[in-house]
Amino acid sequence: MTAMPEQGPERRCGATTNTGEPCGVDPGLLIEDDQTPGVYWCFNHHPDYEDARAAARSKGGLRTAAKVQRFRFLDKDELGRLDSPEDARRIAALVAMAVATGRLSSAAGGTVLKSLDTWLHSNEQTELAVRLDAMEKQLQRGRTP
Repeated sequence: MTAMPEQGPERRCGATTNTGEPCGVDPGLLIEDDQTPGVYWCFNHHPDYEDARAAARSKGGLRTAAKVQRFRFLDKDELGRLDSPEDARRIAALVAMAVATGRLSSAAGGTVLKSLDTWLHSNEQTELAVRLDAMEKQLQRGRTP
């Protein structure tokens, strides 16, 4: 007999309807709150999406909402510094999650990841050049009387 995996608590939108009942949106459409992990909202109730909802309600809402979505970005403070390969891995993970959750477009995410790849390659080449220079100097010292 195969044991069924334990399921955690059912994810629900953190808001209630006008009648006071819990929001009944499908759990697959929920968006996790960035400031409060473990709290989920639907598009209609997410506090950070007020501008997108207003755009969707306005004249030509679908086009306007697409424009709002197209120019989403991650804040500089959120990304942090890029000084080491560990920083590049951290930023790549952040970008991947932002794309997966819809906070960042796939085009923007792809551009960032390509840039990180180029940075990593350049960083590796610089480190190799420094190591090679140190080895050459060490060999020169060993050959000189």
